[in-house]
Amino acid sequence: MINKLRMGAAGAALAAMALASAANAAETATATAQADVVQAFTVTKDADLDFGAIVVDPAGGDVTVSAAGVLTCGGGAFVCHGTSSAAAFSVDGGTIGKRLYIDLPDTTGGALVMQHADHAALLGGGAVAATIEIELDTFTTDAAFDALSGKHYVDIADAGVLGGGAATGVGAASFGVGGTVTFDGSEVEGTYEVNFDVTVDYE
Repeated sequence: MINKLRMGAAGAALAAMALASAANAAETATATAQADVVQAFTVTKDADLDFGAIVVDPAGGDVTVSAAGVLTCGGGAFVCHGTSSAAAFSVDGGTIGKRLYIDLPDTTGGALVMQHADHAALLGGGAVAATIEIELDTFTTDAAFDALSGKHYVDIADAGVLGGGAATGVGAASFGVGGTVTFDGSEVEGTYEVNFDVTVDYE
């Protein structure tokens, strides 16, 4: 009798397992589909990054314009003249309260090269590249920094409130970009330029 009872208990256990397997054969879980509709925006360059007029020290050195527009004029015999400015960008539109991340030029693979306005002609005439090129590097911005993403950002605010007035319901933001130019001291007289891109997008 004991043996029969044990076999009966085992059979009940097997039946329970079979029922559990049958119950687990189909499970349902619910997910939510979500879409965040945001307003379009435009980014406008309001000012260029301008280092002004520079008398270069033959020993070389750096000249920096901060994101706030503050000029640091190298050292030694460097002399800076005229007006300098940080690059200035404004955001028009966008969803108020949303965050926009800013990608500055990536110079980890090398600095951008500012070229003399007559670069091609001078190079063709035998000029040494170093005398008609200036390196632009170490871009900075006055936008806030998010340590988690490793990126700078601006939050879209109401254009009216941002300007000190009444709310308009229109989004706006702004930020500045600075950088550093490096001279080797051999640069010839002239205007040097290079274009650079700044990318702004929703988080």
